[in-house]
Amino acid sequence: MSHPSSLTAAIFEQLHLRAKGSKFYALAHSFPMSTDEGTATAGAGIKKKKRTGGPKMNWATYLHKIKNQVHPGVGMASDAMFVINGIVEDYKERLIKESFKSAADAQGGTVKAKHARTAAALLLDGNLLKYTNVEGEKAWAKYQEVA
Repeated sequence: MSHPSSLTAAIFEQLHLRAKGSKFYALAHSFPMSTDEGTATAGAGIKKKKRTGGPKMNWATYLHKIKNQVHPGVGMASDAMFVINGIVEDYKERLIKESFKSAADAQGGTVKAKHARTAAALLLDGNLLKYTNVEGEKAWAKYQEVA
């Protein structure tokens, strides 16, 4: 077993490599780290933006529960959780977009389970795809029992 800090470093290296292509990564690295220009007076020439859409989904609670199942004794910094939350949100948006494309190609107006499976097959690979399918089928069976 490796030391927790080296394990954390390895995990974040993998996340960094996976996240490089994501929209969240580009957004996070587009802001300058420090500014040497003068400071503006409070509220000078700043217009408030109108909020568009609803509030963003925060996956931190669910991610924390899963992390505790996998690595019970290891903590996680809030900025690390923020990065992982962004990656999950990015994958969710990609899956939704691909599902809608698949439904549109099938000339149907409704996104069905087969469209979601197709999107997952296109975006995910290997064991992650298998695990996703198994968990999706379990969730569907549980839903069927309740309904």
